[in-house]
Amino acid sequence: MGCFNVASTCSGLSLGCSDDVMFFPLIPISNYNKLEGGVMLPHTSYLVSNEGACIFYKPFCLPIKGKYNDYGGIEDIVEDENTRYLEEFFDMTIQEFVDGIQEGNLSHEDPEKDEILNSLSGMWENAVFYKNMINKYNNKFNLSHESDVSLQNLKHLNFNIDKNKDTGDERYTTYVSHPSYPEFYGHSDGTWTHFFHKEKRLNSIYDIKSLFKLIKSEGLDFKGIKNVSDFDNLSTHELKFKLLIERNKNLKTPNAVNNDTEELLKSLEENRKDMSDEDFEKLKSRVIAVMTDSNDRELYRDSYFLQNNKNLHYAATEKLYKQLADLCSFIDIMHSGNKLFMPTQNGEQEGNHQLHLEMTKETLKILNHKLKIGNF
Repeated sequence: MGCFNVASTCSGLSLGCSDDVMFFPLIPISNYNKLEGGVMLPHTSYLVSNEGACIFYKPFCLPIKGKYNDYGGIEDIVEDENTRYLEEFFDMTIQEFVDGIQEGNLSHEDPEKDEILNSLSGMWENAVFYKNMINKYNNKFNLSHESDVSLQNLKHLNFNIDKNKDTGDERYTTYVSHPSYPEFYGHSDGTWTHFFHKEKRLNSIYDIKSLFKLIKSEGLDFKGIKNVSDFDNLSTHELKFKLLIERNKNLKTPNAVNNDTEELLKSLEENRKDMSDEDFEKLKSRVIAVMTDSNDRELYRDSYFLQNNKNLHYAATEKLYKQLADLCSFIDIMHSGNKLFMPTQNGEQEGNHQLHLEMTKETLKILNHKLKIGNF
């Protein structure tokens, strides 16, 4: 049968037998003539887009980890909440799900799920590369203490939020204060905050890191300020999803929303009068869409990523949000690195390790030269 050494999509590394890999199920988001985000097409092969790494395809679900099996597939899949969700949603094992994507033979009796399965493709990435890039990015560039002084972040630090108190400012209309420091307060526009101490206006600040410096500069400590460690240890994405989950605990559960929808549909049924079956079905589908969309907007109003990736809503849970945050970080990194998420299965049978070695050597020569002259 022979062997196939496929290429990692973003790193370009060849994948051989038993390599630790991430498999990304992908779903198309547009076609060449209908791209969004300010795409310019001066030539047939030239693309400039704000959609970044996901200009053509985006991840359908969290990446699946396992080992490359040397035949274009994956084995020893790591099973977790992500794989269990996919198995339950599609009524198949995770191995059947991945193999079906790679072989293009998935189907489902539910028409909506069948349409999803038929549109899925996938890409590979070296698992070590994925992990190392995320860790470096989160630790060096994207820690939570760089995040903005939003009301959500201030609440997490145990600040009180008062939208009724007059601040005397047309833009910064929300009054924020901390119970441990009655003389330390701020005026916020929801994202940025001007702080005061003992009636003296302090320097304007726009991120949490600056807030911590400001507190120390005024001779205050962090007594009473909760969750400070979150802003030192979590990435911005990780903290964002953690706060999203905490806030959504107080919102209606999906079951409650479903019950509301059922009640409304029952009322429509009772008052349909002379509506034809076709008209009633159209109205019913519109009602369901509006109810679902309304619930989504409330649940994910603070997450632009989830608003535009509804297929990943399932990952915003206490058990999966870390994986979701890592995926967001990786997408950000690949966007900045001018890499695209694209399906790829290319690889020569048996591979050619000598050629890959020579390619790597030449790449390193160029990189070392660029580093020496400061061109990076």
